[in-house]
Amino acid sequence: MLSKTRAKHLVPNAVICASTVLIVSFIVWLNPVWLIRLEHMAGDFVRDHGRKTEVRNDMVLIGIDQDSLNIIDLLDEEEILADPSLDDMSFGFPFPRRVYGNLIEKLVEAGARIVVFDILFPTRGEGDDVLKSVIEKYPDKVVVGMNIHEPEVGKSTTVPRMEVPSDSVLEWEGSGDPRVGFVNYFPDEDDKVRSAHFYHKFDPRPQSPVYHSLATAALKQLGEDSKVPFTLAPQHFRFTSMRNKVGESAYEPIPLYTIFHEGFWQNNFREGEFFADKIVYVGGTSIAYFHDVVNSPEGEILGPHLQMNVLAAALAGEFYNKWSPPEMFGLVVAFGLVAFLFAFVFSRPILGLVALFGFIFAYFFAVILPAYNSGAYLLGAIPPLASFGFSGLVCYGYRFTSEIFEKARLRRTLERQMSPKMAKHILDRPEDFYSSIPGQRVPVTILFSDIRGFTTRSENDDPIQLVSQLKEYLTAMVEIVEKHNGIVDKFIGDAVMAVWNPVESLGPERDAQNAVAAAMEMHEKLDQLNRKWLAEERDAFAIGIGLNFGEAIFGQMGSEGKQELTVIGDPVNQAARLEGLTKKFGAKTLISESVSQYTDKQFRLRSLGDIQTKGKSEAAALFSVIGKLTDTLPAEDAEFLERYEAGLAVFRAGKVDEAKDVFEKCLEDRPTDIPSKLYLDEIEIGTDGGVLVMREK
Repeated sequence: MLSKTRAKHLVPNAVICASTVLIVSFIVWLNPVWLIRLEHMAGDFVRDHGRKTEVRNDMVLIGIDQDSLNIIDLLDEEEILADPSLDDMSFGFPFPRRVYGNLIEKLVEAGARIVVFDILFPTRGEGDDVLKSVIEKYPDKVVVGMNIHEPEVGKSTTVPRMEVPSDSVLEWEGSGDPRVGFVNYFPDEDDKVRSAHFYHKFDPRPQSPVYHSLATAALKQLGEDSKVPFTLAPQHFRFTSMRNKVGESAYEPIPLYTIFHEGFWQNNFREGEFFADKIVYVGGTSIAYFHDVVNSPEGEILGPHLQMNVLAAALAGEFYNKWSPPEMFGLVVAFGLVAFLFAFVFSRPILGLVALFGFIFAYFFAVILPAYNSGAYLLGAIPPLASFGFSGLVCYGYRFTSEIFEKARLRRTLERQMSPKMAKHILDRPEDFYSSIPGQRVPVTILFSDIRGFTTRSENDDPIQLVSQLKEYLTAMVEIVEKHNGIVDKFIGDAVMAVWNPVESLGPERDAQNAVAAAMEMHEKLDQLNRKWLAEERDAFAIGIGLNFGEAIFGQMGSEGKQELTVIGDPVNQAARLEGLTKKFGAKTLISESVSQYTDKQFRLRSLGDIQTKGKSEAAALFSVIGKLTDTLPAEDAEFLERYEAGLAVFRAGKVDEAKDVFEKCLEDRPTDIPSKLYLDEIEIGTDGGVLVMREK
């Protein structure tokens, strides 16, 4: 069953969550640039912390780096003239095309599986004949790049401009030629490349040509056609782990000139053995000259590195799917519902906020990352979390604000009606207050204390002095009750009614023990006050305390115009009767059997037998509190109590004559012992024993 507080917030929370879902869904439908960028950032976080494509040991990059562009400053004349290709390179870039032909020849003869050029040869150049003859010699070992220029917006033509290899280098056989692939990459809105196109076409008509990428051409030349994603849609792939600094990566570039340098070829590459069974990429790696740098989730990387990442991902099948718009809308709705459930389950704002942030953290690290790592799926993050987060924050903000106003209203009412502890508890946990209004049964320990003879004193003493003394006494008693986790329920004239504890119970046993401890300390404090008052020539107070435990009714009692939060029922009435019996038995504190069952291991109790109080049809065991069980009891007191308990036992058994002898002996030892005298009086009346009947209140 819903608590009234939760039920009160149910409809507002539902309205808040539904409104947030609609707003977030509308923003997702608009798909603004800032949302796209935020989603990219969240995805990059997952990519950065998620699974990477494994570095392939069979892929290498030969780079046209700064040293290769300036070998004349790096090598001496003899080293340059030792190889025709180095001699050609010494005249600067662009190199004669025969340099690349010689490179292919050298690598293929060394056992390279394929040589991929991330380089364009769109115009005729020196040495084309050599390069062309080598490509024709090894038609299944070489891939070269081409470039596609999309039609410009506003131009009348819709025909793309193609930069294909010059026919002096390669007789291009059209879009299906496996020796040629486009080197283009298509960045996202934030200018980062996260996906690759393996096929591309400009004209949607079925008969229009489909061009394939450099990676697609390489896969075909390698005989790995089955690993080419046969789709025009961009394929999201996992990058190989790369460091942010440009040029530093898992595929560290090998300077081009070292391939033709005899010392490097023999020592570093072991006469070419290093390149056996390798996939070799060739591209420009001098950033200053080529400016071929790509922005990626791994930071800025070289263009040839991007091409190698795509091929490595394709060979390993390291692709993943991204959310679709319907899935995103579904997540937004689902997360709004989750936020509504959170606001219902975690009703306290602080706990709820902790749970909100915990859920967001868990969604990232326990759902999104595992789905990306093992499920090959990148879930949406920002819109669903916005739906969840804003719904939750507004729900708890509304709840927090309403609680502030509610507490302010309650504080004004409660502080005029009840103890500070009860008022504080109601302000902290108003649901308890609302549930108690109609009344509920709760196990409580009730304490009644009363000043003996106060009515007579109020008629004779100076009223101002008496009120001052009473205020000092009541203040001290209240402090003791609250010190022992009790609540002062009310003052009835000079009487104090305290309860353990209808709002913050420590359990029946602890509550009863605290109540007895408070009663003992109340007597000790009164002794101190009496010594002070006597020194001030004021009369002393004497009090009796009765304690009872039972199930009472706790709730708002009174009329429509005036009410108070209190406890009522027979346990309360019985506690008042016990207080009244303290004078009858000459005891400071009397407790019922229900209290004794929780306190007899901590306090020394004296049994007063089974007592039938006036107005009750059944007898109940009654005890007086002597002191703490840890306190030392004088030997003569222990002997007296032992004899008394023996007399009480035979009285309960109906052996009144034996009981009479024992109680008479008790009175010989302690002439002022009232319980012994009460039992003798009962025997004189002619009782059959068993129960001591109180015929007066």
